[in-house]
Amino acid sequence: MNVGDVFCQDLSSVSGHMTIKTVIRLMLLTRSPALPIVDQDNQYVGCIEISDIIDACIPSYMKSFTRTGFLPDIDTFYQNLSKLQDKQVVEYMPKDYPRLRPEDNIHFAADLLEK
Repeated sequence: MNVGDVFCQDLSSVSGHMTIKTVIRLMLLTRSPALPIVDQDNQYVGCIEISDIIDACIPSYMKSFTRTGFLPDIDTFYQNLSKLQDKQVVEYMPKDYPRLRPEDNIHFAADLLEK
């Protein structure tokens, strides 16, 4: 079985020029933690996950801490989120997000999801 056999064609997607604020609203509306990013020809260019946005709101010096006692206070998080809410989503899209083709094997896709 291939990816094309089970792929859902009816996905919400976003333009790379949409703002972070708009993308968060769409994620809430669609109840999706990740959305594909497409260009003006509706061609896939990447994906944005809510975790990418959250990571952008946490100060870089805090990312090495693993205990919750070192997490930034909620005010710092909201201040950082308010600074990036009007920026384009393409600025926060990971550049190495994996891609699948319709002819790829479903087991290969499952491996990618697990990783």
